[in-house]
Amino acid sequence: MSMRGGIWAGWGKHPNGERIAQALQNYLGLELVPPATDVRTILDVMTLRELSQFDNLRSVEGMQELFRARSIRATVDPAAHRVTLTIAPAAELERELKAEHTRGQVLHVELSHPTAHIIRPPETDARLTDPVAIEPTAPVPPEYEHLEGLEQLRRDLVDLFVKHGQLTVADKDVLKKLVAVDGSVEARVTALERWQTEMGRRLRGLLLPRLTAVLTLAGNADRQPDPAQALFHRYDTILHWVAKLIKAFEASGLRYHNKPMWLPH
Repeated sequence: MSMRGGIWAGWGKHPNGERIAQALQNYLGLELVPPATDVRTILDVMTLRELSQFDNLRSVEGMQELFRARSIRATVDPAAHRVTLTIAPAAELERELKAEHTRGQVLHVELSHPTAHIIRPPETDARLTDPVAIEPTAPVPPEYEHLEGLEQLRRDLVDLFVKHGQLTVADKDVLKKLVAVDGSVEARVTALERWQTEMGRRLRGLLLPRLTAVLTLAGNADRQPDPAQALFHRYDTILHWVAKLIKAFEASGLRYHNKPMWLPH
């Protein structure tokens, strides 16, 4: 079926484009502006695996990453809720991505909300892109003694899932950009949460553990959750999710022999 009864004449000749346009409409509430011929040509040769990733969109940022893997720039007009696709060199798109992280605001749309809202993503973490790690801004509390190990484990798991086909190289390129703005514990936990969300969205072939929301105090409006306890709960939630993720991987018939002893069992 052509989108909106044929609002884009010729959709029938471009089934990949129609599928992508429908996914943008269904999951993000965005309308795809009919692209130029050069963009349509690229959409026409997308593989089924690439197209399937559009069927689980949760954010404009994630959608842009999918197009960026094919050297396509996806420009969003938040007011009109429209997406325009243009061809751009990979190096230019990479520069734009870095500038976007430093600028600090992107449009993010969740499935559970019909309207868009603006959030601030973390910026680049040198520990993932540079050989020299960012120095912590403060001593790490004893309860976070395995934080650095968890950061290393996330990179190992990405490599493992790429090797066994649960992630693509393009997925890996996206995941390694989900990094902390500085060396503080809160920034590092936030980066891990963003990685957790994207892993859950991109992984294929695994029965994944459900993402658990951070608990908040209820029933007494005057009571405020302790920030330190709330942060540790977020960190502990990630630890348990990673442990379940490894169990899901092993349930597929493969073995992961490098599971750290400090992960919950």
